[in-house]
Amino acid sequence: MSGSEQYERVSVSSDGVTVDKRFEEDEFPVPAIAFEIQSSRSETVTVVIVDDVPEDVAVEDLGFHPEYGSEYWTIDEDQITFEREIEAGTEYTTVYGIRATGTEDVEKFLTEPRIESVDPPLEESDDTVIDEENSDVVRDVISGDSDAVPGLDDEESDDEDVETLDLKDPNDPSDDGAASGAAAVPAGDEDGDAASVESLVGALAAELRNGNVNEDDVKLLRKAFDIVDDGSGGSVDARIQRLQTEV
Repeated sequence: MSGSEQYERVSVSSDGVTVDKRFEEDEFPVPAIAFEIQSSRSETVTVVIVDDVPEDVAVEDLGFHPEYGSEYWTIDEDQITFEREIEAGTEYTTVYGIRATGTEDVEKFLTEPRIESVDPPLEESDDTVIDEENSDVVRDVISGDSDAVPGLDDEESDDEDVETLDLKDPNDPSDDGAASGAAAVPAGDEDGDAASVESLVGALAAELRNGNVNEDDVKLLRKAFDIVDDGSGGSVDARIQRLQTEV
């Protein structure tokens, strides 16, 4: 096992860009820390990566190779910054070398780098992004941990509140048509019929008093009512209703 293989690489990702940081002892002219930048974006992006320098290492002890993007690095006290455009679907490798004395404690260099920015950032599609809460609900229903989806119960309860009419089947011989017809008449209709009868009687009486009814009509009325006062207002009402239908 080479010196490089005994150290695990460190990976970070953001906005469709992945950075693998690793130690390479033999691949480059001097022991180096390599950054392999991969872009899965469909467009060119500008990537800014920031890496911290160990406290006991002076930035002057770090070297940047011109064949591996030295011009894209800047030094700022205890950290170094890499900024470069990365084309769509490509990868780029940049390195900085460390003095031989630094190889005695390589792990202090293998801290996690930070992807400071990716420009333009990756835009999430509204059609494909599902918020975490709703996705958890869907997973619970699929796995059987939940029997209901929030919101559906409310809709079902609303449907249950809708009143339905208990209508008889006209093709069912077991239904009593006469009884159904009688039961179907609302109380309000009966009140309306009584009011109609009273108004008609009042109108007839007024016409008779004023002498506006000819002899033939009076005879017709007498015949229709069969003037016999039996003390029952119901029979008179029934006759008046019959007269209404005939007139």
